[in-house]
Amino acid sequence: MDVAMESRLQHYVAYGNDTLELKMIRREEDIEDEDIVFYPEMSHQVFGDSETIFGYRDLKVKLYYSAGCLETYLGMTYSAKLPTGVFEGVEADDVLSNISCKLAPNVHDNLDSFVKALSKDIGWRPAGDLIHSFDHE
Repeated sequence: MDVAMESRLQHYVAYGNDTLELKMIRREEDIEDEDIVFYPEMSHQVFGDSETIFGYRDLKVKLYYSAGCLETYLGMTYSAKLPTGVFEGVEADDVLSNISCKLAPNVHDNLDSFVKALSKDIGWRPAGDLIHSFDHE
C-alpha cells in the first residue's frame, strides 16, 4: 500500500478504548448524561491486540446496561464509513457483530426498546439475603 493511500485510510482508524462508551442506566435521563460515561481500560478481547477499529470516522460505540436486570443496548454512530470496494478490498470492521457475540442474547439495537425495558428494573431485587449494607454519599 502506498503512503498516500495509507494516509487517507488513517482517518478511518479509531482506538477502541476511547471509542467504546459504557453506561449503567438507572433511569431514562441517564442515557443523555455524559457524566456517567466510563471507558474500558482494555478492549483487545474484542478489537484485537492493537485495540483499534477500522473503517469509520468519528466513531462512538455505545454499550449500556440497565442497573438492575442488566438489559443491554448496543449501538454506534459515525460521521463516515469507508466505502466498500474503493481501497483494494479493504473493508470496515463489523463492530457491532464483534461485540454482540460476546454479550448475552437479546441485546437491544433500538434505544426505544431499551428504554421500555428499563421498567423491568422497577422493584427489582437481587437474589439472596441482605447481610450488610452501607450508605455512600
